[in-house]
Amino acid sequence: MPNIGLTQLFSVPIYNAKLDCLTEDLKNELKQINFEPMTEAGFYSVNKYVLNLPQCKLLNEELDFHVNNFTYEILKFSKSINFYLTTSWVVKFENNDHALPHRHPNSLISGVTYFDDDPDFGKIVFQNTNNNLFEKLFEISFTEYNEINAGSWWMEPKKNSLILFPSNLIHHVTCNESMKPRYSLAFNYFIKGKFGSTTDTFLEI
Repeated sequence: MPNIGLTQLFSVPIYNAKLDCLTEDLKNELKQINFEPMTEAGFYSVNKYVLNLPQCKLLNEELDFHVNNFTYEILKFSKSINFYLTTSWVVKFENNDHALPHRHPNSLISGVTYFDDDPDFGKIVFQNTNNNLFEKLFEISFTEYNEINAGSWWMEPKKNSLILFPSNLIHHVTCNESMKPRYSLAFNYFIKGKFGSTTDTFLEI
């Protein structure tokens, strides 16, 4: 039997963690802020810089830690590049609310954290639009659906869970079938620093 190996080239990294600083008191405060309707369905906070609020200081610092852990320790970004928070907003989905496929422009790393658990809240679904396995040529049947052959991959909201992902990754949220409103906090990070290694490609922003 020959030695057999598998190299999973060019995978899309998704970071998962559980937050300590998203306390019940803070969640209750964020649920009381002013909301406005989104274009398709659901509501988001009028304030699009929620994490700049004084009561979110510890949560903001915890998110900074996870973004740095994701980018520097796992993805091995150079320390000449710095990540900083840009926008952040609370999302409220009532019964039957959902989000259509979208990506987050003007951002490099995006994230979402969930306030509560409910199996009927709906899922966040990430779409592989870059290089689905043979999908452009044939409709392939698989005996098992996994991260290698998947055209899409979903994650279920969990209380205080954190998901970080590349901002250009297309995703949508399935319908909230619960009678309870589903609250989440979404945010974006951008970069500044020095890029490139030669005079032809060097850029500083």
